[in-house]
Amino acid sequence: GLGVTPAQAAAIPGAVAGALGFTVLARVAAVQRAPVLSRLAVYGVAVSPLAVRHLYDAEVWGLHALFCAVSLWVATRKTAPVLLGLTLGIAVSNHLTAILMLPLFVGAAWPETSTQRNVYKNGAQGFLGSLLGLSSFVTLRWGTSGAWSWGDTETLTGLWHHVTRGDFGSLQLSIQSGPTPDLWPRLARASANYLDTLTVGLLAAPAVGLLGWCGLSIWWGRHAPLRPALRRGWAAAMLLAGLGFPLAQNIDPASPFGRWICERFDLLPMILAVPPLSRLLVRCSGHETVVRLQSILSVALGLALTLQFARAWPERPAGLTGTQRYALDLIRAPGDTPALVFGTDDHRTFPNLFVSEILHPDTPVVYIDAALLYHPWYRARIEARWPGLPIRDKPLATIGAIWATPALRDTPIYLSNVFSAPARTLPLVPEGLLLRVLPPHVPPEFSAPDAVVQRHLEAAQRMKGTREDFSGAADPALDPFGADLWSRYTLAPRELIKNMAGLGRQDLVQRLLDDAAARGITPAELQVTP
Repeated sequence: GLGVTPAQAAAIPGAVAGALGFTVLARVAAVQRAPVLSRLAVYGVAVSPLAVRHLYDAEVWGLHALFCAVSLWVATRKTAPVLLGLTLGIAVSNHLTAILMLPLFVGAAWPETSTQRNVYKNGAQGFLGSLLGLSSFVTLRWGTSGAWSWGDTETLTGLWHHVTRGDFGSLQLSIQSGPTPDLWPRLARASANYLDTLTVGLLAAPAVGLLGWCGLSIWWGRHAPLRPALRRGWAAAMLLAGLGFPLAQNIDPASPFGRWICERFDLLPMILAVPPLSRLLVRCSGHETVVRLQSILSVALGLALTLQFARAWPERPAGLTGTQRYALDLIRAPGDTPALVFGTDDHRTFPNLFVSEILHPDTPVVYIDAALLYHPWYRARIEARWPGLPIRDKPLATIGAIWATPALRDTPIYLSNVFSAPARTLPLVPEGLLLRVLPPHVPPEFSAPDAVVQRHLEAAQRMKGTREDFSGAADPALDPFGADLWSRYTLAPRELIKNMAGLGRQDLVQRLLDDAAARGITPAELQVTP
């Protein structure tokens, strides 16, 4: 109805909320002696790649920025402890990492006269206010949201499980289990990203970023124009959010995926850092050397902010059409026969949920998130979509149960990606952008070269995605999820060309090359000589 793509429409609320958040933050950061100069730090962070890349993310990040900025605004005024608690509770109910601001709010609520009675009184009021703010979680029990509801929130046990992130683990950012990455790479990534944001990409040395973050936090804790308890609490919150949380989470930032996911959690530290940076900028502006070089430094500052804007411009969501295109192609590729596709990861599961629930394509294909099968509430959802399907708590167990059911044994089963070590043991044949699982009772002619290539080409004809739809195809760092999805379009032709060439079937190789070229797949992606 808006005349824009779903990706852009979904970005609007988060982007607007993020813009409002930085507007509020500008009020917090303003120094009366030099309000324009002090707000330049706000602008520099607001138009940084970090903010522009993540604020529009169609979850909670724009709201997270807004609620955190409002929290700082409330905390820096003489506010009743109950209202402080209410503000923090609302922020936490939107995003759990807002709890990292707790030291700041304790400092804001700390009484001027810190007698034991006053401390307990203010603490009780703040706790009551936070309970009121957190009560918004209760609304998850109201109504029926069908496929859009995560977990079993209609029972108190299920609600608690959901709120505490029981499906993941409270400090885990990934539902996947695996070895915990080393501490330094996690800390180095965060420190380098803070420095990169603040130096307009000119410097991203982890050690310098770490020392700078610690120095800024300590300086603010000692010299902020705030009550002692508040400035110390603010400094503690900066250290907790900026350094403590990266050390607690469990995603390895070495891959583009891990780095992108972890980056979003840098928003809160940067929001906490903006008022100190504004104050520091104003203080430095009064230094004798700065005054003498004012004209040169003003031009340099203007160029830096312009460069920051230019760095963030490609991060807009205008080109993010690939996830929807992929989700449609995924359920179109198997054709008109009822089929199952097992896969993992948010950038497959949620677009497929959107496509099936909103766009309602005329297809009987059902997508199943392999990682979520462990949870009873998710298995109940799948059973509701396909009554009589023998759902088990693991993908391979489910596949085995389907093959053991006479009426379902010939149901086409696919993998969207190889998501586990057991999945690697399955006999797989590339088909479209999927991997066909060969059942034990399949006839030999099903795997004949001509039959395999023909099924792939028929599936490819039902797909609409091309290289132009995926911004990550050219630059995985810009859009690692788009890069991963585009790789699924290149996988089948690459593997089939390799196998057909090994069999000496140049006629089939040429058919595959022609189809791949029409989709924009490059020779390098096919690993063949032009």
